[in-house]
Amino acid sequence: MIYLNHAATSYPRLPEVKEAVLNCMDRLPSSEYRSNAAGDVSLAPACREKLGRLFHIKDYERILFTSGATEAANLIINGLPLEGKTVLTAADAHNCILRPLYNSDKHPVLKKIPLHASGELDLDLLEEELRKGAYALFVNHCSNVTGMLTDIGAVCALAEKYCTLVFVDISQSAGCIPIDMDQWRADGLIFTAHKSLLGIQGLGGFYMRKTGLLRPVKFGGTGKDSHILKFPDGHGAAFEVGTQNEPAIAALDASLQVLLRITPEVIQRQEEEMMRYMADQLRNLKPITLYGDTSKPKGPVLSMRIRGLSVSDIGYILENGYGIIVRTGLHCAPLIHEDLGTAGEGTVRISISFLTKWEEINALVEAVREIAGSCGT
Repeated sequence: MIYLNHAATSYPRLPEVKEAVLNCMDRLPSSEYRSNAAGDVSLAPACREKLGRLFHIKDYERILFTSGATEAANLIINGLPLEGKTVLTAADAHNCILRPLYNSDKHPVLKKIPLHASGELDLDLLEEELRKGAYALFVNHCSNVTGMLTDIGAVCALAEKYCTLVFVDISQSAGCIPIDMDQWRADGLIFTAHKSLLGIQGLGGFYMRKTGLLRPVKFGGTGKDSHILKFPDGHGAAFEVGTQNEPAIAALDASLQVLLRITPEVIQRQEEEMMRYMADQLRNLKPITLYGDTSKPKGPVLSMRIRGLSVSDIGYILENGYGIIVRTGLHCAPLIHEDLGTAGEGTVRISISFLTKWEEINALVEAVREIAGSCGT
């Protein structure tokens, strides 16, 4: 079986990750601020420090763990004072951002910033909306549909000019594309552990550059300040409540050691080479449409369609005829398909990781070539 659905969840697991989870399960239970056993130390602080190095966040103590990017986005969106305020979203936003906004009882005024035909965010239209006044902007670093990258530095500079907060979803780029929060100066960051960070499901988190911006919306045990029942505004302990997912933190800590050793820059070069080759092989096959500007550097994601076949049929044929797992549909990012002209059934998404082998890429190319050939021209 060839697995090319890494944009959903990376697979297979690194040996270091599996070993870390097993070691965590075998040792005495621990959790940050809750340890009783002598020498029993939570991995959470060390994991935060490694995330700080990877994302270039000096004040890494403010990186907070959640169950994933969805919970992180919900905590930010529901914690911001959005009542009646204008909130901008990039057209490639994931439903972990869109659904909390569209279902918010604060009823913010929501505006979508369209994409160019290339799949890139339209910075001119973004500036037009920023000039009208907006409280916050939620933007993707790497599209999980096209792999197109957004120049977050340019976006943050524009937003700062018009006093708009910027929150960046790095779920697709974290681990495989360089991230520099100290340079970007974005107001917040949202990430998940189980994609290119090579961790396991059930862990993610967020970072806020400024304190006191969010109101806590979840409450419970923290292991510290247990005498406080009603938190004062901005109290940091209120944002990370309940027992932490220590096995997932152990897994992420192990995968981060590998990623920091290899570096995102090296991973990006390897993945870009594979993506360019794959796009070059497929773009001239007449029944095939590729989405996003494949001539530009992009993340490890490629979306396509084959004329004459539904995307679900293509996915079925690839899996059952060739043993290749991809993903089909809207990929939890419905608004981008309005701009791409793929609304309805969406696309076939091929996504790789630095664990992907060249023979797997060639097998995919040959399979798609055969399927396209059966459709004629």
